[in-house]
Formats: sequence, structure tokens, C-alpha cells
Amino acid sequence: MPAEFGEDFAGVGDVDSDWSLVSGRLALAQAVAERVFEAPGGLFYKPTYGAGALNLIGKSGVSLSAGQLETQALLDERVEEAEAEVSFDEATEELRISLTIVDSQGPFAFVLDPENPLTIELLQGLE
Repeated sequence: MPAEFGEDFAGVGDVDSDWSLVSGRLALAQAVAERVFEAPGGLFYKPTYGAGALNLIGKSGVSLSAGQLETQALLDERVEEAEAEVSFDEATEELRISLTIVDSQGPFAFVLDPENPLTIELLQGLE
């Protein structure tokens, strides 16, 4: 029997204009993306929530470690393991965040686009 990941409104950073719902691994991927993009302490009722990646767009000399992102992902009880890669291209000021998450069904991977946080490029395992 597949694991139940719950259901939530679609979108990262804001709900989509149709107020549509997502479920399964896409819901989990969006929940992890919310944690990655939200500013640390951005939710007054969850002081440890957020890595602040969205605030780092176009800023050089600011570090965002893969460990910070992995820690945020692991705070979601559905995530068993997390591996993140962060790269920043100084010339284009492009921040790339790749995550591989292991849940009760195994691993899946996705890429986050901080310049368009409503977009999650799903790489594998989100059937």
C-alpha cells in the first residue's frame, strides 16, 4: 500500500490561482520547497522553519549550505533522508538547488528554481 503524504494547496510561496490541490510526493516536494525558500524564523509559530534561499537571489558572498537545506528537509516527518546540492553561478547570478529525498517509498529527486518558486522541476520518482 502506498504511503499517504496528505493533500495541500498547489504552489510554493503562494497558492496557484485555481486553488488546486496536490497530493503524494508532489505535496511532499512542495512542502520541502517551502522550508527551503522561507526565511529562517519567518513563521512566528515555528522558529526553526526556513533556510532562506529565496532571500539570497542575486547576492554574492552569502553562503547557503547543502547541510542547511538537508536539515530543513529532515524536519518534515515524512522525510527519512535528504541530500542537497547548492551551486551559484556568479556570472548569471543563478542559484541552483537540487534535492534528493528518501521517504517511505524510496528516493526521489527534484530541482528548485528560486527565481520562480512556483516551479519545481521533478527529476525522478514522482509517479
